[in-house]
Amino acid sequence: RSHLIFCLRADEKVQFVKEKDARGKERTNIVPLGFMPICEKGFMFEMTGSMTMHPDTPGAVRYDLTNKLNADLRAMFKDGDAITEDHGAMLRAWAESGANARPEIDKAAEAARALIERIEDAENREQFAAIEADDLTQKQMAWLAKNRPELLRSVDEAMNAQRARFAAPAASFDDFEEVA
Repeated sequence: RSHLIFCLRADEKVQFVKEKDARGKERTNIVPLGFMPICEKGFMFEMTGSMTMHPDTPGAVRYDLTNKLNADLRAMFKDGDAITEDHGAMLRAWAESGANARPEIDKAAEAARALIERIEDAENREQFAAIEADDLTQKQMAWLAKNRPELLRSVDEAMNAQRARFAAPAASFDDFEEVA
């Protein structure tokens, strides 16, 4: 068995959103979407853990950015701490211990991944609109908003990318209400 650590570059993504101002004139606003890894769309979901580091805080763990860390890894990598050789030693010991070697399937992450793939596979505005209006999509987004906001951010980023692609009006995950 091999343990691999991948270091990926990331691009800061933005979305161009067309909106009408108070006078009815159409304007294009730039909405920052944050840093996104440069990789195949499902790659990050396959990782046992992942974290994003920002150029303003090189080498430091930041939980305000996209991350996927189980309790064992969160205990090792404290928010704001710079990563050191000691972290490497702890990570090696954890990997060699077999702890969480076969992690439980995160059903919410798998469902979010499937939803993101459906969104990204939409070939035209009508297909995307149908996905966006689907009752199941709305229920998933509402559940994620309440229970897994880090996954909702990923789904929301995929939605915003498609809105920009098909020039649909923008919305935010903050707009979703809990569905009973």
